[in-house]
Amino acid sequence: MDNGRLLLQAIKSHPRERVPRLIYADWLEENGQPERAQFIRLNTTQEMTTNNTERAVSARQANQIEKKYKSFWCQPGLNPKDVEYRDGMPFLHIEADRFLRDIETILVNHPDIIGVNIINDLLEANLTEQAARSPLLANFNQLAFSGFYRPTDELIGVLVQNPALAQVTHLSFPFPEISDAGAQAIAQCHYLSVLTSLTIMRRRALTPEGFVALSSGIYSDSLEHLSYSMCYLSDNHIRAIAEDGPKLPNLKTLDLSLSWSTRTGLVSIASSTRLPSSTTLEISGINGLRFTGTIEDLRTALASRWRFGGENYRN
Repeated sequence: MDNGRLLLQAIKSHPRERVPRLIYADWLEENGQPERAQFIRLNTTQEMTTNNTERAVSARQANQIEKKYKSFWCQPGLNPKDVEYRDGMPFLHIEADRFLRDIETILVNHPDIIGVNIINDLLEANLTEQAARSPLLANFNQLAFSGFYRPTDELIGVLVQNPALAQVTHLSFPFPEISDAGAQAIAQCHYLSVLTSLTIMRRRALTPEGFVALSSGIYSDSLEHLSYSMCYLSDNHIRAIAEDGPKLPNLKTLDLSLSWSTRTGLVSIASSTRLPSSTTLEISGINGLRFTGTIEDLRTALASRWRFGGENYRN
């Protein structure tokens, strides 16, 4: 294995650490890819700096490099429209049938891909389940299943038995058909012990207990980002998420966008002993309510004269 692949292995083994990416950037520059190296450094700078001006400059420069070189980086075999970059590393959107047919070859040509979104085919649901069984998922830290597969519980039942999940830190199910049983299966999957980010979108069938289960899995101590965006959560759902289950000591962000929340739900979050005060909360309700800030900011806002009817708060 050459040094480049060893460095990529280090990046995938330590996805939250910046140093392996910066060392890989140096290796790329030494091996004739200065633009790719600078792109990774600029993305890393955006993560490291707290200066908004510096972050904006780095983002603009990175976007310019991406626009100029993305088509070249995707050769051979990838459509640039199917690739996005996360922390400077490629993330691939791919249909289930193509994943099964081509992913091994794609990884030979593009070993730096850190994650995949496997797009489900309504007419070929069995292909998605085959993809969920693939040992090649071990090559990725970030994994998503999107599209209109029904029912997702069956897919989850297959997925959670795959040892290849042991390296997955980001798991996402946009627009799923998940029941409480599926939520429990995810929470109890012992292969997901290093999970740091969980996203569930547009799931109205889950009960409050189901949402609590998702945040109470084997990964609860490592969970940093939890998103229930577009799930239309009621105050009862939000109260359960805030109060029930084990503490989430490392939670940095909680996204409850597009909920049915009222002041009652916000009070539950502000009173929570489960969620760290430093957690950044994004919550919006269809009644016009919107709050962005830390839970500590929320407590301050509730103690002030801020009125909730159709007004916004942003720290």
